Amino acid sequence: MKIFASILNIPWLSLKKALLSLKEGGIDGIHLDIMDGHFVDNISFGPWIVEVVREVLPETLLNAHLMVTNIRKFARKFIEHGVKDITVHVEIVSLDDIKFINDIGGRAYIALNPETDIVKLNSFYRFVEGVLVMSVHPGFGGQRFIPSTFQRIASIRHENICVDGGVNLSNIKDVFQAGAKRVVVGSAMFKEEDIQATVRRFKNA
Repeated sequence: MKIFASILNIPWLSLKKALLSLKEGGIDGIHLDIMDGHFVDNISFGPWIVEVVREVLPETLLNAHLMVTNIRKFARKFIEHGVKDITVHVEIVSLDDIKFINDIGGRAYIALNPETDIVKLNSFYRFVEGVLVMSVHPGFGGQRFIPSTFQRIASIRHENICVDGGVNLSNIKDVFQAGAKRVVVGSAMFKEEDIQATVRRFKNA
């Protein structure tokens, strides 16, 4: 069981303090939500965020979740900044894009939105490291977990499944029992005053 923290909604002035709390709590990885205002409405941050995270967490796994239209440009930038795990969306990615990510030293993951037919994953399975199942609609934090996600997890033919969105201490056990190997937690972690203790609660759930 792996817990990755999404830092999307952490106030900028509190970011380094939050990262230190994540480190002390034993977080497994950091999930970077990269948005360009095209594939989703929101805009987040660019590759520079890697340097900020690495100051506090030099060895922790990072995954860049690219909710962008210019996939190759963003993938190259993040790989050049040392982020190997690159997640792209099946709704807009091509098989050539996946091969491009792998060819330049990345490890490609494929994501799909809640309304996307799972059969669209079929041609990608053998070229990706894992599948990211969106359990909310991408672009904004703080949404509620979509219950149909459980059935979608069971239908995915890949051994490495991550679930992203609306995961909290009330549903995390059910998410892992459904077959997920990794979850992304955002708002449910950072709304708590003691982030370090909250990380441990998630890891022990």
